[in-house]
Amino acid sequence: MVLRLPVFFIMLALFFGLSSCSQNASKLQVRNNLVFQEGECINLSAETFLDSNTPKQILQNAILYSPLLDEDQYSVDSACNVASKGKGYLECGEYTVTIVYQDEVKKVTFQVVPTKKTAVCLQFF
Repeated sequence: MVLRLPVFFIMLALFFGLSSCSQNASKLQVRNNLVFQEGECINLSAETFLDSNTPKQILQNAILYSPLLDEDQYSVDSACNVASKGKGYLECGEYTVTIVYQDEVKKVTFQVVPTKKTAVCLQFF
């Protein structure tokens, strides 16, 4: 009995220690170093900016905020593809989106770089 009591407390401490670590793990794993070519369709959905292993529930419930949603400067079609106003694509530059899920907030910065051929990707319906 004397030997079992310390083992019990050690197991209890390990259990609470491990469970508290898993609660602090980030649910939003963002993609880093995102670079798009000018003319490439850029979709303003959480799926574009979160890791490919992100659970579907998080992808469906995450909320995306960005200056790219400003209708005075940018156009967003029904599929959430974004373009610079008056263009069919997003112009070169560095952009930021913020993704919120429950109590977690992540900022993702991405770049649009020049390309030789520019395509139009917006589809307004």
